[in-house]
Amino acid sequence: MSANHDDADFKKAWRLGWLSSIQEYSDYGLQESSWLGGLEPNNPHWSYAEFLCSYFHGCGVEDGYADYVRDGIITASEAQAIAQFHAAADSYQPPRGDVYDHAAILADPRWHQVVSFALAARKELLGLLADSDEVAALAGP
Repeated sequence: MSANHDDADFKKAWRLGWLSSIQEYSDYGLQESSWLGGLEPNNPHWSYAEFLCSYFHGCGVEDGYADYVRDGIITASEAQAIAQFHAAADSYQPPRGDVYDHAAILADPRWHQVVSFALAARKELLGLLADSDEVAALAGP
């Protein structure tokens, strides 16, 4: 394991954050209610830009999952389960490049595909998880 990934507390916290982020991507209803001002409207987390940052930068998966599989943070099966979602989320560009035009993003059929891939990944991951905290993080509210 690398120096950054060798601690059980890090692994647990990272996995819970990662799974929560996937859950947020897979929940169109949550996106609609939070991005359009329904949940804590002054909290910056409730935006497409923050969902993007939380998943890619917060989890540190901009370059994929090879290091996380190598370091035992996720399994190869988990990485495979999210591969299609990850690629779709990585290549998604909001309409007109505006990461804050939530109505346009939510209406975009390409965004619906990202959400669909996230939902499929979520379902597959739920079948792979045994830890109750992880299942709860991925199952969502």
